[in-house]
Amino acid sequence: MKSYGINGKTIRGLLIDLDGVLYIGSSPINGAIQYMQKIVDSGIPFRYVTNTTRMSRNSLLRNLHKMSFPAEPDWIFSAPMAARRYVMKKNVSSLFLLTGGDVRTDFEDLPLSATSGEIVVMGDPGNEVDYNTLNRGFQILMGGAELVAMQRNRYWRTEEGLVMDAGAFVAALEYASGKKATVVGKPSQEFFSLAVESIGLPKNEVAMIGDDIETDILGAHAVGLTSILVKTGKYNEEEVQRANIIPDVIIDSFPGIQKFEI
Repeated sequence: MKSYGINGKTIRGLLIDLDGVLYIGSSPINGAIQYMQKIVDSGIPFRYVTNTTRMSRNSLLRNLHKMSFPAEPDWIFSAPMAARRYVMKKNVSSLFLLTGGDVRTDFEDLPLSATSGEIVVMGDPGNEVDYNTLNRGFQILMGGAELVAMQRNRYWRTEEGLVMDAGAFVAALEYASGKKATVVGKPSQEFFSLAVESIGLPKNEVAMIGDDIETDILGAHAVGLTSILVKTGKYNEEEVQRANIIPDVIIDSFPGIQKFEI
């Protein structure tokens, strides 16, 4: 197995979402570890692409290894890494970061400030960003700063059920400040384009596998990728029916892609 045949296309590379596709919380999807290892052994180029903004790339790597998934740092392309690239291109003198978890370590060599910034970067606040910190971000925006969202997912699924994601907090800052956020994670076209570029294949030979009809499927189609929707994670049949785009393929779970092997 070196490629897949989907809707008349030969797919030679994959972009694979993490939470909801390979695992939910700390529980791997049945058969996902084994099939992921088969992809690695077959030499198919891929990237783990994720909007997770509670974990640094190093933490994502450790998490994958803990669950026995094959993983290397260069295989991970995350929303925080996309935000980092965006900020570095701007060459700012100060940056105000609104995010929980250890994502801050992905930005630790940049000019972080606790009180000011030319750019306010919003991720998932987790339990670390309280009202006062969020309000400080609002004040900085009102002082002229640009608003950047690592992602604006509405919710995600954990082992305890659905939880709010960064999108609600991005919307709050947009509403209060009157500014529109630049979204650098999925479903931005630049995110997908950079991820595909990193594996060295043309877009018509790459498929995106995800559980979110908005960020994964609509985003993939916007840049010309084949889309594969899994019925795990945050999959919701009613939302799929309401969507303005139809996935190229819908499978029960990640290992189901093997039926398209050629």
